[in-house]
Amino acid sequence: MSPQKTTDYLCRLLQELISSGLENEWIEFKENNVFHERIGEYISALGNSAAINYQEFGYLIWGVTDKLEICGTKFKPEVEKIGNEPLETWLKRLISPRISFKFYHCEYKNLPIVILE
Repeated sequence: MSPQKTTDYLCRLLQELISSGLENEWIEFKENNVFHERIGEYISALGNSAAINYQEFGYLIWGVTDKLEICGTKFKPEVEKIGNEPLETWLKRLISPRISFKFYHCEYKNLPIVILE
C-alpha cells in the first residue's frame, strides 16, 4: 500500500479495527501512552503477531479507550524526542531486526487519532 493514506482511508480503517470488538494479537488501542521503550516493544510484538495471523500489518492506535470508545489523544509522535533524537528515528535505529512502520494522523469526529501501522 502507498505510504500516503487519506484521512477517509484512515477513518475507515479505524472504524473497521474498532468494529472487530476487541484488541487482539495484532491490534492494540491506547489513549495517551507515550512510554518510548514500550512503543518499540509493541512494534516488534504487533509485527510478529500480524505475520503469524496472516495480516499485512499490525496496528497500535492512540485515541481509543480499552472499552473501544474514541476519545482522541494528546500523543504527537512527531514532537516526541529521546534526548535530541526524534522518536521515529530513535525507534528505527534501535528496533532489531528492522521493521518497517509509519505513524499516521487523522481526525475522527474532530478528535485527534494516531495510527501506527
